[in-house]
Amino acid sequence: MQEPRSFLIVALRRIGDVLLTTPLVHSLRQRYPEAHIAMLVFKGTGAILEGNPDISRVIEVPEKMKWPEVKAFWREHGRQFDWAISTQSGDRPTLLAILAGRKRAAFIPPEAGKAWWRKWLIQRPIVWDDTPRHVVERYLTLAQQVGASPVARLVPPRRPDFALAERLPERDPTKPLAICHPMPMYAYKRWPDAQWRRLIQKLLTSGYQVAVTGGPGESEKQALETLLGPLSGQVLNLAGRFRFAELSEVLRQASLFIGTDTSVTHLAAANGIPVTAIFGPTDPRIWGPWPSSALDGRSPWQARGPRQQSGNITIIQDELSCVPCQQEGCDRHLESRSECLQNITSDSVFLRS
Repeated sequence: MQEPRSFLIVALRRIGDVLLTTPLVHSLRQRYPEAHIAMLVFKGTGAILEGNPDISRVIEVPEKMKWPEVKAFWREHGRQFDWAISTQSGDRPTLLAILAGRKRAAFIPPEAGKAWWRKWLIQRPIVWDDTPRHVVERYLTLAQQVGASPVARLVPPRRPDFALAERLPERDPTKPLAICHPMPMYAYKRWPDAQWRRLIQKLLTSGYQVAVTGGPGESEKQALETLLGPLSGQVLNLAGRFRFAELSEVLRQASLFIGTDTSVTHLAAANGIPVTAIFGPTDPRIWGPWPSSALDGRSPWQARGPRQQSGNITIIQDELSCVPCQQEGCDRHLESRSECLQNITSDSVFLRS
């Protein structure tokens, strides 16, 4: 039987989630070294795949595809791939996998009424259950469906030509570099500014050169300046200065990274450096940073613990009984406070970093 020569991996999610699909791609590349492997992602999220040697092509589509765009996708990619693999159980990613692949593997919802057409059109269906399993573990079950052994290794973006001394002349090579990422996308994942300032001051006093990262938006840059306050002149502000692949190269040079539940925290973890992740409502069993040592494909994380450590990753959580609630903060909206994050102190993070 002829081995597959082409794959399409459908990952229509946020940028950090796309990075977490790279163990699936890496597993396919190890099993099928000559195959053409393409990724289908939302516009803008393909940046997290730059320089990935396992990927032959990145295809980007709008977040809200209209019918003419679906038809254009069919004309260009219809039945183009031996296998199309959807990492999600939703209708749109499943439909695009059906259009693009001569064979398909995908997650399907457990409700029989919703799944009937998927079972008919998908050769390798996997029922998506509510068991709290890490997404990396789930994605790797898709690799097994097409004959590949799971290899649980995240592959970060790369820019081999990146010259740190030229692009970051403020870097003091005589000091260890600590990188902090205080700005998650949503407020309910945000650790208090006052605690960040105390932590950064402790790092500076301990002899680190400290850098903070953030997005390119002016509002986020201003928020970082406000957070830093009087420490602004002592800290490297990298917000908006680097693409993801370039930031990945900066992270590789760091001695320490501290962040909340964000894509940059996953990126730091993928680079194998020591990472301290401050978690609030999010369940680390599902979304915890993936340790570089967890190559057996099994997540080491429990639902809650004041300090969990595995490989290069340390997760810090509060001990409230409601942690992790998997909700959007205490008030159940994106701009909500999260009491479990308010309770974590800079002392507890610093001692465990």
